Amino acid sequence: SIRAGLPSLLHTVVVPYPADPVSPGAMTWSELTAEPGPLDFEQVAPDHPLYVLYSSGTTGLPKPIVHGHGGVLLEHLKVMGLHADMRADDRFFWFTTTGWMMWNYLVSGLLHGARLVLFDGDPNHAGPSTLWELAADEGVTWMGLGAPFITACRKAGITPGADLDLSAVR
Repeated sequence: SIRAGLPSLLHTVVVPYPADPVSPGAMTWSELTAEPGPLDFEQVAPDHPLYVLYSSGTTGLPKPIVHGHGGVLLEHLKVMGLHADMRADDRFFWFTTTGWMMWNYLVSGLLHGARLVLFDGDPNHAGPSTLWELAADEGVTWMGLGAPFITACRKAGITPGADLDLSAVR
């Protein structure tokens, strides 16, 4: 019913997880990208909306904040290059969901050519050292984790630097 209310919608694309059925009228990512098509670029003003992030809601309901192309891209380029020292040879991992603003931060590592390391699921499902093992196995050079995860690791007695080779992390 949502698609019916969006007359300008061209495609509904589904990335099945892991083998979810595809809704009628939708296509899979593989189907969409099976045939290469023309790559069209459209020039937009720097303040043209790029995405909407929401405030945390600590003082009431979360508030939408619209970010424009120019300001966000330049700010992330600056922050990643000057503050985070992101490099083209980095393997950048930040444990986040796509709904948290840190996803946008993670993806901006691509502006400096970094490779992104992604994790999907509950990091504690296979054990509390899962993310540390991922970092060691993938040679992660730049790693971001939330305070609750670090606290949980401390309570579980995890000593990642002693138990795993994290020498690539700078």
